[in-house]
Amino acid sequence: MKKSVGWWGLLLWALAAPVAAQQAETATGTGETVSPRFGLRYTTEGAGYDPFASVEAFLPLFETPGSNLTFMEGRLLLSSKSA
Repeated sequence: MKKSVGWWGLLLWALAAPVAAQQAETATGTGETVSPRFGLRYTTEGAGYDPFASVEAFLPLFETPGSNLTFMEGRLLLSSKSA
């Protein structure tokens, strides 16, 4: 049995799902850096929402290991409804 996901639930999920706080577990100056991340996702049709695909990216721009991180994050949503 499928549950209906309303627009507010989908919006909340879209905003909260990829967000994860990263804690520096190593000492400053150890040389470990944050890597870029990319993702592709396809969601099939269900009760109350249309199918769509998404492309996501996380790109670190400037970083002081263990201290500061400046990054760019983007998401592109593509509707795949044919009608």
